[in-house]
Amino acid sequence: MTLLKFTDVSLAFGTTPLLDKVSWQIGRGERVCVIGRNGTGKSSLFKVVKGEQQA
Repeated sequence: MTLLKFTDVSLAFGTTPLLDKVSWQIGRGERVCVIGRNGTGKSSLFKVVKGEQQA
């Protein structure tokens, strides 16, 4: 069972792309970890999930 699914999500601040056609699916019982350097879009991705940021 899919709990969360993204298809081709893109997000940019000005001319700087943070997310470029990200597709992601999380199923029941799965665990995920999002890692990366500062400023690479991790927090922005979760803001999109929570509806705080429009992609």
